[in-house]
Amino acid sequence: MINKPVPKDLIRNLNRMNDKGEDRQGYIRFDRNERTTPFSSKDLSNILGSIKGDSLSKYPDQNSIYDTLSKFLGISEDCLLLTAGSDSAIKSIYETYILPGDKVGYLWPTYAMIDVYAKMFGANSIKFTYNSDLSLDLNPIYKSVKSGLKMLILANPNQPSGTIIDDIIIEEIIKMCNDNGTIIVLDQAYIEFCDINRQHEIVEENPFLILTRTFSKGFGLAGLRLGYIISCKNNINYLYKVKPYADINILSIEA
Repeated sequence: MINKPVPKDLIRNLNRMNDKGEDRQGYIRFDRNERTTPFSSKDLSNILGSIKGDSLSKYPDQNSIYDTLSKFLGISEDCLLLTAGSDSAIKSIYETYILPGDKVGYLWPTYAMIDVYAKMFGANSIKFTYNSDLSLDLNPIYKSVKSGLKMLILANPNQPSGTIIDDIIIEEIIKMCNDNGTIIVLDQAYIEFCDINRQHEIVEENPFLILTRTFSKGFGLAGLRLGYIISCKNNINYLYKVKPYADINILSIEA
């Protein structure tokens, strides 16, 4: 007799780090690339002061941040989807497009949850590793795209390597993925720290291109768990279907 629920094999055999957190007050927190100085009392007061008496008792209106973000980026709101950090964005992409056995390629090492989600959704992982001098052999990436890769995830800039793939190469890969029907996800969590083409203005004419970004790094707002996806309207419509209901909180919107 079965006396307890049995999870899916993919979940039962999954290993992942504990994210409950720990007391790291007083440390320079480079281990997770967090902002190293606190926000000023003035900035904090401005954020908290914008929250009204009834703000906590109702589901927040996200329209204002969609409007602000679309104007800031110079793209249509239809190409945007807010998420609870870029981590949630990456998981939503897996959930929307990846079936067990699909081939998914990504840099290694890279953001650890990319690998965890590959296992969670039963993907056939292909890891593109760095040479000892942190150079990247692009030929395995090109070969994989041309041989049936379902999705390619490139963190650019990548962590923990700190490496950047040049604009010309990224543009070649985007074209190759579009030509071969491979979804290309550019994880741009650290995009504010470098001077490279951000690619968000070309998503509407590149249906296989998806960008993920976060307010955790360049804006220093890791504690608010806010990120977003940029892609063509068709992709955003599908990604919205798996998005948790009302997952963007009032504090992150006001901040």
